[in-house]
Amino acid sequence: MESPGLWLRTICLKNGLTVGDDQIRLLEEYGTQLFSWNQKINLISRQDVDFIWQNHILHSISPLFKLKLQHPSAIMDMGTGGGLPGIPLKILMPDLTLLLVDATRKKVNAVQDIVKRLGLDNTEVLWGRAEELAKQQNLLSQFDYIVARAVAPLGDLISWSKPFLRSAEMKLSAEQDWRPSPPALVAFKGGDLDEEIAEAKRKWRIESVDVVNLVFPGSEEISSGGKKLVIVRF
Repeated sequence: MESPGLWLRTICLKNGLTVGDDQIRLLEEYGTQLFSWNQKINLISRQDVDFIWQNHILHSISPLFKLKLQHPSAIMDMGTGGGLPGIPLKILMPDLTLLLVDATRKKVNAVQDIVKRLGLDNTEVLWGRAEELAKQQNLLSQFDYIVARAVAPLGDLISWSKPFLRSAEMKLSAEQDWRPSPPALVAFKGGDLDEEIAEAKRKWRIESVDVVNLVFPGSEEISSGGKKLVIVRF
């Protein structure tokens, strides 16, 4: 691959997203840190380390090619693993307030170190399972969006997300054409989702569920086609 930063910038430009020099520098440093830490603990699959930029960094920022997220906003990255998708999104949307959550302490320690090295402000990393964190009053109804790349059924993601999302009446900028407007869960998914979505609709009172195919100029760079976003509005 050519310079990964230049490669990513080119794809972003093709999709109407301008990325500054400082942002490219931070993404490159993040890629370096993710690779380094992955030699010690599994933040991403060891078989995937040669495709950090294609399958992880590009995949993480691809919602910005399709959606218009409210900003500033507060986002929880649930099951963040190595800081994905939260850290790449934060780098490209620096006015985000970001909470990265994972249930594995070793991963949390690694991501805390990465966040510190990158100098990201308004970014915290928290260890714990969503069900347990929902008992902390200071986290309830505090977030505009939940993002999740973690492999979990949609119904579980909805259950875990609901306590942390603001009510619709608490939106910061109701007059703006945000797509999706908060509160919303944005889940990275793949494959046939019909039954999973139907089951979630039967179980939960939700306003809407939309599926966005992650097909865009440059999407052929992401291995394993059929990547999608499932957007659940409450």
